[in-house]
Amino acid sequence: MSGTTFQEIEHKYVLAAGEDLSTFEAGCKSLGPIVDKELEVSDSYYILSGRDDVVLRHRLDAEIQQLTLKTRESDSEVRTEVNLALDNASDQTEAIRAFLAHFPISATYSIQKFIRVFEYPDCEIVRYRAEYNGRVVHCVEFEAVGASDVQSALAVLTHYEAALGFEARERTQKNLLDLLIPDNPIAQ
Repeated sequence: MSGTTFQEIEHKYVLAAGEDLSTFEAGCKSLGPIVDKELEVSDSYYILSGRDDVVLRHRLDAEIQQLTLKTRESDSEVRTEVNLALDNASDQTEAIRAFLAHFPISATYSIQKFIRVFEYPDCEIVRYRAEYNGRVVHCVEFEAVGASDVQSALAVLTHYEAALGFEARERTQKNLLDLLIPDNPIAQ
């Protein structure tokens, strides 16, 4: 395991609605991604009563199904993320709900995401549109993968951000749940 196992190291940028991303996507393609794909993703977030330091997420799309624990930090740049891979042969939403019924869940939010993913050996870049209850946010995320330490991971992010013209943009420190649902019970 690498030194960043169970850590998510990413930078997130909120985009203006309708922002032209053709130059960005052409730039991503010019960097030679090993994967370029589009997916629809369903993320269900579960808030534990009395715990504002973690959130649970059930992710389901055409390729993966996971139950994830994410820590909630004042800056989402580096945080713990533990993904448990689930059988993707069938939708396990009901099993997740039955499992989590034994925990003190205070709130649940289902977010739909429409994503474009560019994967490189050391970075995953995702452009997405996320929706919840009529609210919409557009983002680009740069996530380092496989780095041996946090400093190396941050250097990877800096490289891709500069290559794609994001070095001058201000990144958000908020996680998606707080961006899209600012009135959730544990919003920071």
